Amino acid sequence: MRLKSLRLNLARFLVVVSFVWPFINANYFFPESTVEINFLLVFLAIGLAPELLFEDLSSLLLIIVAVALAAVWGPTGSALRLVVGVLPCIFLPSLYRRFRSCGKELIPRSLAYVALLAFVGFCILQHINFNVFPIIPDWLTRVLATIVPRYMDAPYDEFGMRGVQGWASEPSSAAMTCFAFSVVAIHQEPKKRWLILFAFAVLAALNKSVYGMLFLVFLAVVSVWGMRRKLHALLVVIPIGAVFSYFVVQSSRVTELRENLLIFGLSQDSNRELLRFAQIVYPLAAFPRMYRPVSVLGLDMQPLGLLPLLIGYGSIVGCILYYRLTFRNFHFIDVGSMPLALAAVFALTFMSSANFLPVIVAFAYATAPKQVAISTAEDSARISWLGQLKRLLAESARVVRREAAQGEQEICAGIRLRAHSRDDGLAPGSAVVGGDKNMNTSRVNLDRLVSVIMPAKDTANYIAAAIESVIAQDYPYWELLVVDDQSRDGTTEIIKGYAAGDTRITYLSLGPGGPTGASAARNHATRMSRGRYIAFLDSDDVWYPNKLSIQLGALEAQKAALCYSAYRKMSEEGTVGERAVQVPARTCYKDLLKSNVIGCLTAIYDTTAAGKVFLPEVSAESLHYFEDYAMWLRIARELTDQRKVFVGVQEPLAIYRLRRGSISYRKWKAARYTWRVYRRIERLPLHASIYYFCHYAVQGLKKYAI
Repeated sequence: MRLKSLRLNLARFLVVVSFVWPFINANYFFPESTVEINFLLVFLAIGLAPELLFEDLSSLLLIIVAVALAAVWGPTGSALRLVVGVLPCIFLPSLYRRFRSCGKELIPRSLAYVALLAFVGFCILQHINFNVFPIIPDWLTRVLATIVPRYMDAPYDEFGMRGVQGWASEPSSAAMTCFAFSVVAIHQEPKKRWLILFAFAVLAALNKSVYGMLFLVFLAVVSVWGMRRKLHALLVVIPIGAVFSYFVVQSSRVTELRENLLIFGLSQDSNRELLRFAQIVYPLAAFPRMYRPVSVLGLDMQPLGLLPLLIGYGSIVGCILYYRLTFRNFHFIDVGSMPLALAAVFALTFMSSANFLPVIVAFAYATAPKQVAISTAEDSARISWLGQLKRLLAESARVVRREAAQGEQEICAGIRLRAHSRDDGLAPGSAVVGGDKNMNTSRVNLDRLVSVIMPAKDTANYIAAAIESVIAQDYPYWELLVVDDQSRDGTTEIIKGYAAGDTRITYLSLGPGGPTGASAARNHATRMSRGRYIAFLDSDDVWYPNKLSIQLGALEAQKAALCYSAYRKMSEEGTVGERAVQVPARTCYKDLLKSNVIGCLTAIYDTTAAGKVFLPEVSAESLHYFEDYAMWLRIARELTDQRKVFVGVQEPLAIYRLRRGSISYRKWKAARYTWRVYRRIERLPLHASIYYFCHYAVQGLKKYAI
């Protein structure tokens, strides 16, 4: 475990170094060479954590096929270019997701913002050095000329039209690097987006590249898009547009572009200003044939951007691979800023070398689903003691007002609960719930109560750990309803022992002659439940102590009806796996048909939105194994349009036990039962069932490989 953590942190360190300084020259070893090896540190990081490549197994298989096609039918070096360009696009997002699932940042917080300011500051020094008086020492210039490919100690051309390049290899690369810094900085510190925009505007003015102007437009749209008041946004757009228009009209760089267009026209074969455009158009125009680089003005037109690279050297396989790498793993409705995500995708697709690390990292950040706003101890630590005191007083006042308004309702509810307990034949007080095991029911706000439902059958070796994990929750308002399904191994005695010692725990049983099985047990407990929220936990699984508090915060923040989370697996003997089963930030009915991403032990739903949902009563005994899957589908299908999307928490909050003989352990039977859910319960047409089952099979390979 420690070795794995060390490997991941070393890989992260290499990525951070390459993110801040992505330009490395082979002059270290070959003084006469100008070959860039800026991908070297990325592949060293891949060597430290190669298992991350297998998290997207389908994309990896497509890469192998595309490389094989390029090696057989492509031009010399095309297979190597595919490997160098595509593997970082799989590895870096996986590394980002791995650290994000642990609550950490791939790029340390504020580093991107500081790097942007440092880069812009160095560009200002360069501008002064070139145009006013020498300020940069000669030794620093010599070092940069050795380390950075094509670094120059003068403006990039003899007329001074193309501006400064910072520590990048050319002005366009400088603009692209600062754009990546800006994307990550906006994602990490959105409140500083206007300062970030101003810093990039200074860079664009000094840089004078077309890339800088285009990226400035992107960042301006992102900043304006984030404004809540649209009228204010409109008032901001007008001066920004006026300043930018004046800048473009007066720019000598734009004048140079216009003159080249007048002289040479739109021909990529004669106009040097359109060489980059040719690197995009020529590979795409060759589709579906394999692209063979042409020479224009003495330069080989190698593909520029991820899409031209994949289509040029991968043909149809490359098209599929591009879709998986860019759009398969995220939805625009999930990202924090849609314009930022679009800008990052566009930059990676057409404007950057496919292996340029800063742009890939920016893509990973911009397309990541937004985090659920949950308060943590770290957030509280950032608030001053006076701010924490104000928050505590305000929260106390809200609680007092809420309790006073609902006091009468709760007292009546307590009377009804005690009467209900007598009607059910339970001992008085056995259904009492609350933060303390002896708390009176009338003091509990039922709108905050979570009813935890636990079916149990012959799990004497595991049920104590399951119950203890509920008792250990840091959220105090819960009741646990344990339904004994005619156990014969001592399970009954264990449940009764806990119920006798904690009034929040209720013992229920399924009598002989009636319905049996997990489905019947959960339905019985659901009828007896009293809480607004209903959660599920099997008697052989366990929860982490913060499970309920985090998920209730997510439900409230997202206004969702159901919340699920990532979870870990453990063996029957109790050995917990290192890797977590990751879940998407959101899912809906159609996504659930493709793959059941909701682990039953992680689910909690709000009955005010979905009502009390009962598991389907089916005649086929085998379908009882997948009753929870059918229930999620029913909730998703029947909810109103405003709450059709379920929210997921990326942090693992539960541990699932794989027992021999369980349906999850027998994967082939699980596949057969999934098909029966499609046909017998959801009653999907044959073609739709085949379509969704193919998705289920692919997702199952990835899921059970963990």
